[in-house]
Amino acid sequence: MSGAQHPPSRTVEQEEVTLVPDRESYEPGDTAQILVQSPFSPAEGLLTVSRNGFLYTTRFQVENGSTTLSIPIKEEFIPNLNIQVDLVGAADRTDDAGNVLKNAAQRSAYATASLSLKIPPIQRELTVNVTPEVTRLEPGGKT
Repeated sequence: MSGAQHPPSRTVEQEEVTLVPDRESYEPGDTAQILVQSPFSPAEGLLTVSRNGFLYTTRFQVENGSTTLSIPIKEEFIPNLNIQVDLVGAADRTDDAGNVLKNAAQRSAYATASLSLKIPPIQRELTVNVTPEVTRLEPGGKT
């Protein structure tokens, strides 16, 4: 049909969560503090922690746009730990220009992000000292 308007989209667009770790790397015994910044609030969250497979999940709430998650770092997590945050909630409806529609019902919203936490194998490093049997060796000589 020529000139007709398209019906409004009923799809829910995936939004992006911002994850900010408190450090660049961790050691066993540390507790990682991850700042979670949500594109909508309030939100219900699910933290998934994995390393070579699923380890555990934890539910959490986001109020006022952000929250901080604490993740204990264990030796078996070396050399890295993967986290994923999934959020669901509701957000204001906007027009095509991005202006909030005052009297419209909120829309469903979801967002996700993932992050890899580095845990260098410092405790597993091996120090090797090499000393020659003789300090000087002539061509054809044996040690």
